[in-house]
Amino acid sequence: MLTDCFSSDSLPTAKITNPDVTRLINSDEIQSVVRPAKSRLHKRPWTQKKNPLINKGVLFRLNPYAKTLRRQELRE
Repeated sequence: MLTDCFSSDSLPTAKITNPDVTRLINSDEIQSVVRPAKSRLHKRPWTQKKNPLINKGVLFRLNPYAKTLRRQELRE
């Protein structure tokens, strides 16, 4: 039953039979619309993670209010 309804149907074919993708991408029509590539920022590949519970400078950068809390604790 199931094969009878699919036997008369044909699968859809691709619109482009032999696509030359690089030629399409580098064509003037496409390149006139595409934005230019942005320059990449050179970041360090890996940096040591700082623990904010130990490193107070990192803690204050993450939570500026922690500095005032720390000052209040030391005053008391």
